[in-house]
Amino acid sequence: MPQSRIISYIAGEYPEFTLEHRALNILNFSTALNFFFGSLFGFLLQMEFYFFIIQFSIGITIFSFFFMTRVKKMKGTMTVVSAFGILFLFLAGSISEGGLNGPAFGVGTGYFILFVSISANKRFTVINSTLYVLVLSTGLAIDYFFPEIIVNYKNEKQRHLDFVFNFFQTIIPVYFLFLSNRECYQYEQQQVEEKNKQLAIANTTKEKLFAIIGHDLRSPIASLDSLLLMLNEGRISEEELSLHLQQIQNKTGQIRDLLDNLLYWAVSQMEHLQTHPIELSLINIVETELSMLREQAAIKQLKIENNISINAIIFADSEQAKIILRNILTNAVRYTTNGGKIVITTAEDKTQQKVIVTNSGKWNEEQTSTDATDPKRTGFGLFLSKDFAKRNGGDLDIDKSSNEIVTVKWTVTKP
Repeated sequence: MPQSRIISYIAGEYPEFTLEHRALNILNFSTALNFFFGSLFGFLLQMEFYFFIIQFSIGITIFSFFFMTRVKKMKGTMTVVSAFGILFLFLAGSISEGGLNGPAFGVGTGYFILFVSISANKRFTVINSTLYVLVLSTGLAIDYFFPEIIVNYKNEKQRHLDFVFNFFQTIIPVYFLFLSNRECYQYEQQQVEEKNKQLAIANTTKEKLFAIIGHDLRSPIASLDSLLLMLNEGRISEEELSLHLQQIQNKTGQIRDLLDNLLYWAVSQMEHLQTHPIELSLINIVETELSMLREQAAIKQLKIENNISINAIIFADSEQAKIILRNILTNAVRYTTNGGKIVITTAEDKTQQKVIVTNSGKWNEEQTSTDATDPKRTGFGLFLSKDFAKRNGGDLDIDKSSNEIVTVKWTVTKP
């Protein structure tokens, strides 16, 4: 809205400028505007030339206050200086505007109270009050003992018009302050709503993570504990030992992967994890991750087809890209039934590369949700991978087109 832009220009952007600082800027600007218009009004009403000169000079002085607080951002000192200066300047203005018989001193009192109310320094309360009494007494003394120096109105019509004009001048800062405070309040409300949304998401994520930890971590540890107990009690023959050792290796691998993912997630939630995209060879990352899974795939008699072009390049954070592919491929090997097939391909357009991992076979039912934002249903690894995919300007989707085919698509930016 135009008025919002005007207020921001005068008061400064919130929260860069605090509520009190914005109020100070508005009051200084409004007071300067008051005197500038007052000088013009006096000229149009054909008041004494001294009136025009005094009013215009005061306007220039107060505008310098505005410049110091708005442009130079001198708030603390200028709040007090402005309050003192405004009262003295309004006293000078009242001399050229009918003295106590005119509106200037009453308007000045209102402005002074506004200035004092925004001063955060409480020790100035007594000084401000003493100053106000001193200036008021000075104004009364001048009006009583030296009436000849007061520039009086030529007629009652002039006086009435001056009162009406000063009334509208007084409304200006009050209206500006109202708009400024409303904008600040709306901004704070938006911030509170945003924080509430983030808190709700954090609480939801926390609940999901506890469920994942309870399921994904407790289950392999319980199985591992049972196997070790059987080994210790001698209930496993030498022939069965090699098979059980492979099971132990698989279980510890699951635990290691989950702990690694939890560690990276914890770092990302503390906002210490930085994303630094660079050009990466996609085939190199995929082959590196597959090399750690081929033994497990061979045991399950899985066929893996890597159809990624040797020239495929992506633009992503190196470590995060490895984690994304590691989780996708680990899930593919882990949850595809024996004798299944895993195909890795790519599809691209002008700006994005899409990595597609398709499993023929059947995933565990808990691992086939199409919502990768739900760690309880997709597994924590894919939940973390989706977060990292978004950090790198892409996304991760799961397509379960049938009970025997699951496709994971990672979209990533091209250099």
